[in-house]
Amino acid sequence: MATNWTLLNNADDWDNYRKTLASGVGVDPHAVGWGNGPQHYPCLAASYPLKDAKTGVVKMIGCYSYVADALRLLQAANVPVGKTDEPVADEQALTRDEVKRLKDHYRSTSANILALVKLMVDTKIVRQEQYEERFVAALAEVDQQEAAAKAALEEHFTATKE
Repeated sequence: MATNWTLLNNADDWDNYRKTLASGVGVDPHAVGWGNGPQHYPCLAASYPLKDAKTGVVKMIGCYSYVADALRLLQAANVPVGKTDEPVADEQALTRDEVKRLKDHYRSTSANILALVKLMVDTKIVRQEQYEERFVAALAEVDQQEAAAKAALEEHFTATKE
């Protein structure tokens, strides 16, 4: 059985989701162990039915993805995202240690790129002017890709609200 993600905007959607899924596996929604359900809305829900071979009781193993989870996934994939009205929960905020590791990573990455560029210029693999031209062109290309990704996301989220 394929597991698909379903958008739940409110408690009514959760009720309908349970009825539809239970009907799809041929059981009474009230006879299924559903767990606690979503902590808040909107969210994405996915469930997988497990039937106890001895008792015949069906339990739905559920998984929920919240807005903050989706934002973290998009950011990890380097997809530019706009601001959201939903604050990130405290347990999902970066710790000081995580912030320090990120700063160290960015610093190290920048120093590494600078060292490579200086090496290429010093060993005459590339002229500084040639590198600067390529850098400006690459920066413009990155800006275009980010703008296209943002436009695609905005179009997707606008279409799903309608």
